[in-house]
Amino acid sequence: MNVVQSDASNLAFSDTSFSAVVCFTMLHHVAPARLQDRVFSEVYRVLKPGGVFTGTDCVRTLAVALLHIHDTLLLVDPLTLQGRLEAVGFTDVLVDIGEQAFRFRASRPQVAQRRPSRLIDCD
Repeated sequence: MNVVQSDASNLAFSDTSFSAVVCFTMLHHVAPARLQDRVFSEVYRVLKPGGVFTGTDCVRTLAVALLHIHDTLLLVDPLTLQGRLEAVGFTDVLVDIGEQAFRFRASRPQVAQRRPSRLIDCD
């Protein structure tokens, strides 16, 4: 097994390298929002057609706010996540919102399709 440290907004992997990408409670540490969108774009890039992107993140609670004093905290709005993922090309997006966290699942289409023209550049 190899462990690779990489910037999620500029992944050090070739296009279509993975059949799945998982993301557990880290998106809220990525700011600003356009950088979160760049992460979504990079995940899409490294996924094989038919690949799945899934994960979880926290919702706004007092406990989350207190745990992140003096730390980066930019919560992903689970109500807008579907649109943000679809904007970079994902399909079959599901977002399940709970009291403490939300979970999501999205797919890179099996059949090659034209990606949306919106290019996300954080430089």
